Amino acid sequence: MKKYFEKPVKFILSLIIIGSLLLLEACCGGITGIAPSTTPITSNDTYTVIGPASGSSFGMNVTFFPINEPNPSTRARERALKSSGGDALIEVVEDFHTVNIVFIIFFYWTNVRGTAVKIQRGGAEQ
Repeated sequence: MKKYFEKPVKFILSLIIIGSLLLLEACCGGITGIAPSTTPITSNDTYTVIGPASGSSFGMNVTFFPINEPNPSTRARERALKSSGGDALIEVVEDFHTVNIVFIIFFYWTNVRGTAVKIQRGGAEQ
């Protein structure tokens, strides 16, 4: 009788371990990008520093179908600019994080921070 229950117990234990690993899958995160500016600034342009700015965005996919904002990086930059009243960000750092649950549901969020500036195009030509 012991041998009869031995294989199902190992099978069930294996399923529990695999299921736990899938449920507790690690989340990923880190600095996605560091950029000097979100908008090209040429040598003919001048800018005025407004101050620090930050924005964030959240999204979710079920399998491959987006439920919330499809592009969190762009939305986070737009929110940082809107909150600061600037034209562009300089010294930009973007953090991207994601959590996967059983490879079916994906949560992701982005944080963008930088220095907001107002750009005067062609300002250095004078």
